[in-house]
Amino acid sequence: MLKCPHCGSRWVHEASRRAVHELLLTFLLISPFRCQLCGNRFLASRAGPSFNPRREYRRFPVQYPVSFAPVSAEGENDREGMIVNLSIQGCLVRSEGALAKGMQLRLRIHTLDGEPPLEIAGAEIRSVKGDRIGLLFTDIHPLARERLQRIVTRRLGQETFQSPLVR
Repeated sequence: MLKCPHCGSRWVHEASRRAVHELLLTFLLISPFRCQLCGNRFLASRAGPSFNPRREYRRFPVQYPVSFAPVSAEGENDREGMIVNLSIQGCLVRSEGALAKGMQLRLRIHTLDGEPPLEIAGAEIRSVKGDRIGLLFTDIHPLARERLQRIVTRRLGQETFQSPLVR
């Protein structure tokens, strides 16, 4: 089973190819992979057919209440929403109201685990479709990142891990 060379996690996911040399290595059964916990990207040998993933980080279904506000608007009332999927790098929020792609938000994620809300200092709006807002985390304090990694680890442990190397 493939493991991340940085953190030793077995939760790795085949990543998209970024350069011509990575595409050429595919013919030698070598593909890029991304660790779902630490974010490390690396090349490794694979067995079986390759695929080109749409996302480099798996997102997991969750139902976490979230409050958020634009980073530039200190003191503005927080808006409310619901995180419906989550990864170590981002999330999808359902919320009413107009927001623009490219805006930076501060988030407070209520993880329902008895701990204080998880604070994300910066998240960029990458997509807006109706009431769905796709976010990429851009500024996370190291302690908040560790907590997010624990949350993702728990979610990974609840699902049957399906590595592209194991068929």
